[in-house]
Amino acid sequence: MAILVYIERKHYSTKTLTLKLCNDVLWGMEHQQLTAFIAVDLSAAFDTVHHQLLLDVLETSFGVRSKAKRWIASYLTDRNFEVHVHDSCSDASNINLSVPQGSINGPVLFTCFDSTLQYSICDGINLIG
Repeated sequence: MAILVYIERKHYSTKTLTLKLCNDVLWGMEHQQLTAFIAVDLSAAFDTVHHQLLLDVLETSFGVRSKAKRWIASYLTDRNFEVHVHDSCSDASNINLSVPQGSINGPVLFTCFDSTLQYSICDGINLIG
């Protein structure tokens, strides 16, 4: 069985991805393989980063330890948000997921977190994106 995992990313041609998908499915049919297709939407990916998992990845994959790890942890923790509509304001809620968007560090931290995705996918699965 062939399992195809395609990750949609900004600035990548939809036509190229569609052609690659069609080609891979046809190749699987010609070789009498069952083909499964998984599509992943990463448009809100920055909002899904779990802080402790990110810190673990930074330590195990990138060697970030001690003071540097504590500094990043302090950057991620104790962040709150509120919603303001006209003159009303919601209660503040703690954010325990996501990397700060609009910062220089946000994309770097997400890329580090995302870099281990390939290790979560079993052998024999094509990851394209």
